[in-house]
Amino acid sequence: MLKNDKEIGNNVLKILVVNDVFPHIRNRTTILIENIVPLIKKKLEVKVFWVITDNYGERIKVTNPNYEVFYLSDYKNAREILEKIKPDLCYHLVGLNITDYAFMVAERYLKIPNFGLAAGGDSVEYFREQTSRQKKFLEHVRQFFY
Repeated sequence: MLKNDKEIGNNVLKILVVNDVFPHIRNRTTILIENIVPLIKKKLEVKVFWVITDNYGERIKVTNPNYEVFYLSDYKNAREILEKIKPDLCYHLVGLNITDYAFMVAERYLKIPNFGLAAGGDSVEYFREQTSRQKKFLEHVRQFFY
């Protein structure tokens, strides 16, 4: 059972979204989720659980029936939230803050798949460059020994 005591059926995709602002405030995460949910809803039902990491003591009532809001400050750690919600998939903005990494570690431990964007264009390029360098290095090693 969830916070509002409504059961969710088995054919619903539960997505947990870690964000530092409420779902009605537009940022790259809320815009992405707003655009993804209608596409997924063409195939199956979706319920989005927003974990707000920095609410400044403010609480809101969500008007979107596909959304439910949880507050990080109400829980001890990321694992506790994940075990309560039991999402099928998690989204976070990688590299923005330590909270995202805490969720990534807990998701790995609980075997929950996740997806996300790297914060800032430079980090995406950094990861691409590192992968390229690693591939080049491995190719040189392979050529050296064969």
